[in-house]
Amino acid sequence: MTFVNLNLKTHYDTSNDDFINDFFQPLLQESIQYDRGVGYFSSSWLTINSKGMTKFAENGGYARWITSPVLSKADWDHLWLGDKARHDEFLHQLLLKSVKNLLESLEKNTLDALSWLISDKILDFKLAVPRNQLSGEFHDKFGIFTDNDGNKISFSGSYNDSLQGIRNYESITVFKSWDPNYQEVVFSEQKRFGHLLHAFEFGAPPHGGIAWGLDRLLMIFRDESNIREVIAFPKDQKAKDLMLNAPSEMPAAQVAEMHIRIDVPKKK
Repeated sequence: MTFVNLNLKTHYDTSNDDFINDFFQPLLQESIQYDRGVGYFSSSWLTINSKGMTKFAENGGYARWITSPVLSKADWDHLWLGDKARHDEFLHQLLLKSVKNLLESLEKNTLDALSWLISDKILDFKLAVPRNQLSGEFHDKFGIFTDNDGNKISFSGSYNDSLQGIRNYESITVFKSWDPNYQEVVFSEQKRFGHLLHAFEFGAPPHGGIAWGLDRLLMIFRDESNIREVIAFPKDQKAKDLMLNAPSEMPAAQVAEMHIRIDVPKKK
């Protein structure tokens, strides 16, 4: 069966629909690829989607997440463990022994299952931090499923990947690649995900493929609401250092010593 045979709605909301059984599980069970950009991820999402993720893995599926680095310490530790196990065969085998039954592990031992899924290259995670004129969090929420026939389903809405997400009022809108009215939307979303994923190749510093961000880590561990609270010399919204009063006008003596000429246009 392919996506075309699924009875999917155009709109889902948590007041009227079961996001897991009505949407995620049927699609994961028929997918070979899942691309997800989301503001918040928790391993609890894997727990409640255990049946769908088990079949997804059996299909030889490959899932890629782009999410903000706002993670629980336990999730953080097991993302790191899974990535390390990719390059450490002994550690990989230990994880394999702890996950003898994927469905059972996802339901009862989710964190080890998360590490194993990463180490076995079924899941990939990229942590996104907005740059340039943006100073907040990566807060987008969209996804694209692909089946074995190349059909695609894209969705977007307010839903984060967590247990709390199905307890809130949330909604998503669904687009099908075989529907000529929405084909352009689906492929545009796929292109956008690729752009976000590969942006690391052009702008990120050397970090071996993982950009944890020390300042943001400290913010999470100290439970601070603003990253400026853990930066040694934080700047305000106008890029001014209030501790050093910089940038500021140079004293005339220092300007003369450096042989600098300053031409300030007269105010009209």
